[in-house]
Amino acid sequence: MSATTLPPPRPGAKVSVQRAFKTKDGKVRFRVTYMDATGTRQRVVMGTRQQAEDAAGPLRKMAYESKAFGWRPAPVATMATLRDLHVERTRELVSARKNLERWPLILEWFGPTTLISAVLPSDVALFRRWLLTLPSGRREGDADARALARATGADPWGDRKRHSPTTANRYLSTLGGAFSLAVEDRLATDNPVKPSHYSREKKRTRVPQGDEFARMLAAVNPQVRLAAIIASETCLRQASIAGLTWDRVSLERRTIFVPDTKARVPVLVPISQALHVELAAWRAKHGDRPRVLTCSGAHISDRWRKTRDHLGISGLRFHDLRRAAATKLLSAGVPLDVVMAIGGWRKADTLIGVYASINDARISDARDKIDTFDRR
Repeated sequence: MSATTLPPPRPGAKVSVQRAFKTKDGKVRFRVTYMDATGTRQRVVMGTRQQAEDAAGPLRKMAYESKAFGWRPAPVATMATLRDLHVERTRELVSARKNLERWPLILEWFGPTTLISAVLPSDVALFRRWLLTLPSGRREGDADARALARATGADPWGDRKRHSPTTANRYLSTLGGAFSLAVEDRLATDNPVKPSHYSREKKRTRVPQGDEFARMLAAVNPQVRLAAIIASETCLRQASIAGLTWDRVSLERRTIFVPDTKARVPVLVPISQALHVELAAWRAKHGDRPRVLTCSGAHISDRWRKTRDHLGISGLRFHDLRRAAATKLLSAGVPLDVVMAIGGWRKADTLIGVYASINDARISDARDKIDTFDRR
């Protein structure tokens, strides 16, 4: 029995190791004694003194942190329960597949039978540090290599590229979202994933330059071409574009309705004249299908990346088209609150700080407006 399977201690409780009994062959067995969160005195026989001390250490840490930082233990629920809750409640979101892919590593670190009440902010910090040591991508044998690395401290991956801070943030976002749901369902009393755990991400300003976008449209297949045009005109993400159905596209009203986005808010997107021409031509050929596109979001990004590399265009991601669309809308004078509603952004600083690029045209426009104001 380990500390993760024992009932959590009361905040500030004293956790002691005591002699329990002596076996017939003269061996002494030790127990861990403490008061748990329900006020019950726990006396758990662990075996040798070392085994008892190994179990008492995390319990002492938990008791100290719960008193020092206001941490409160929760009802009995395991990390496997937390995963099942999160998967079920986020099943309809566009991020469901990515979240599901992250859970194996989360459970590998924390353990599926670990009580969620035993997960502390310090454990989340260690999990993040561990993620940054792991190689990106998936290869056969990586699970065995991770087990070896945790057991020996060795680095079996050599020069392979490691997970970036942004990737670690995505894992923390999945874990934090799951704990938020657990708090709502009263399975947890607090979320151990804190804002301080997240890394500050580098601001990305890449947008298509010159004839890059035209070259990409000419080289990709028709479905990816239409997806790219939609992204560059509407700010929609690739998963939302891949899931579009014709009943959500109104060519008469020139709008696209997306009921569920990554931000969990519905958006109503205007269709520009250029996009209207493309959608009308596509509907004439493929309007008998319920979905606008038959490919997945993963296929769109994969084909975009391979075509980009083949053309020698450096670092242009499909998601950068969302940034280009936001910049275009702001440059056209669309009010900030309208752009936020179109793109599904909840915070203005996210839109301005991450997505909207400050280009020469916008700087020149700002300069002209200042000159006009000064001449009044």
